[in-house]
Amino acid sequence: MLQDLLRSADHAVHLELYDLGHGGDPLGRIKMAVGRLARLQRTRTAPRERFVLLDSDQVSHEPQRAEQARQMASENHIVIVWQSPCHEALLLRHLLGLADHRPPDTRGAELALTREWPDYRKPMSAANLARRLDGDAVARAARVEPELRALLLCLGLIDATAY
Repeated sequence: MLQDLLRSADHAVHLELYDLGHGGDPLGRIKMAVGRLARLQRTRTAPRERFVLLDSDQVSHEPQRAEQARQMASENHIVIVWQSPCHEALLLRHLLGLADHRPPDTRGAELALTREWPDYRKPMSAANLARRLDGDAVARAARVEPELRALLLCLGLIDATAY
């Protein structure tokens, strides 16, 4: 969806999106990202700006691994965009009037999102997301999510003077 927003804003930015797998394990995902970066660095195509989206609800399962993930990300200049507690909660904060809504857990986030967006299904394609979320919705979420704001500023999708 971000690539579509970039295209519609006529920004010459290309996103490389990777599914880092490993379920919800933050350290496993960061290790995958670091491995991919190492391969890209060998071919001199590693991006200067690096972001990984992770669900914060996974941090409580193994706090030591989460701390290792934070450290490894920092050492490799990767900004973690923490979706708190999960992706559905982040999506919820895109919706009008719900930017400050903070469900306590994943189940609460899923229930709140489907209450507000009955047609939401996981996973949802970019085209289906775009039917409900636009640039204004992304900007709403960025106002309350600092790491998301950093990503969007880096991409040029929001203006720093508006924040």
